[in-house]
Amino acid sequence: MFKKATINLMIITGVFGISTFYFDWTVRADTWQSFESKWYLKSDQTSEWLYGWQRQNNQWYYLSNNSGMQTQWQNIDDGWYYFNQSGVMQTGWQDINGQWYYMNQSGVMQTGWQDINGQWYYLNQSGVMQTGWQNINGQWYYLNQNGVMRTGWQDINGQWYCLNQNGVMQTGWQDINDQWYYLNQNGVMQTGWQEINGQWYYMNQSGVMQTGWQDVNGQWYYNESKWRNADRLAGYKRSVVLPESKWRAADRLARCKWPVVLHEPKWCNANWMV
Repeated sequence: MFKKATINLMIITGVFGISTFYFDWTVRADTWQSFESKWYLKSDQTSEWLYGWQRQNNQWYYLSNNSGMQTQWQNIDDGWYYFNQSGVMQTGWQDINGQWYYMNQSGVMQTGWQDINGQWYYLNQSGVMQTGWQNINGQWYYLNQNGVMRTGWQDINGQWYCLNQNGVMQTGWQDINDQWYYLNQNGVMQTGWQEINGQWYYMNQSGVMQTGWQDVNGQWYYNESKWRNADRLAGYKRSVVLPESKWRAADRLARCKWPVVLHEPKWCNANWMV
């Protein structure tokens, strides 16, 4: 049985103009009563049965005309609410049957993107908190095991991905802190030799595109920035080792170790090398 106490104040003007105050401490209450394993709330003040939203002891309950106090999921005025076994409306994060839901301060179940304490979460149309990779409106996002949306570089199952400030997975060429990276169509950061749109590029172990002279597995390659001079350098991963007789213009080939391997499709500009 739950009681809701009230205090009545009675003011009576006494003799000789002296005001006397009397306090009536009689407790008036709303009483829970059980019928056929269902709980109903009766007002002791009016002797009427109470229905709809009712606040008792700073807790919210909902009672229907037919079934009394509600528990579990209830759709009320187009909003979903969850009431525990005692009929108390729940707010905040709730673990229900092994899945996490979030109810706002009014008890309404939330869906979609939610900013909660400065962290972004995604709750599907059923209100269930999502984790792992999620395709939302055609964009890929990653939410960790706690449901928090991740941004920046993320090591996921041993592979590196880059998620922008809005959490969207990036693909293709990305200029990050003035360094170029290439992420394939699945968002995975690439390393080593990569053929991209018919051109060959070399990325170091950190995924950074290399330019200038590079020693790759004991052989020297020259990569111009984004292969701007494609007529001279690159296009095919076809190694041509220059014989020593070609090293007449050492100042042009810039202090390289022997042997030097250049990417050149046809060596059509041989005069440039001799």
